[in-house]
Amino acid sequence: MGILLDGLRPDSFSESVKGSDLTVENLAALAEANFVERPYNCSEAILAAFAQADGENPADVIGYATAFGKGIAGQGFTCGALTAGLMMLGRYGYEKGLDKKAVMAEAAVFYKEFEQQFGHTHCKVLSGHDCDDPASPPFDIRTCGKFLRFATAQVQEFRDR
Repeated sequence: MGILLDGLRPDSFSESVKGSDLTVENLAALAEANFVERPYNCSEAILAAFAQADGENPADVIGYATAFGKGIAGQGFTCGALTAGLMMLGRYGYEKGLDKKAVMAEAAVFYKEFEQQFGHTHCKVLSGHDCDDPASPPFDIRTCGKFLRFATAQVQEFRDR
């Protein structure tokens, strides 16, 4: 099975992760690949993966997530994978017909589970990367991959309910 890892041009979308291929594992792998192989930050990588899975052009959605990378505008605050997960929960919650109160309740559970799983929600703490220090080690999949996988899996599991 091939996972779409091609660039942003719609005409290059030869394959996507849809239908029976759309598993939590495949979607998480796609988000990770977007983070590693594309010029995407963590937040963009997740939105792009869901766009790809839905047969949409990632270029149409990644701009929504750009400023959430590196802990919101590069400030090291809330993890970009967490914020992307919250964005996608909102989208899919409304698509399921949930009202704002129900979406907020789902989002609160997701946020608390993320914090419980990793002990914090701030990018700077989670990744060990200091966005203010040019000498700080770069972000990498060994550190941030677990956050991408968790957020993607939680959103997909929500969609599957």
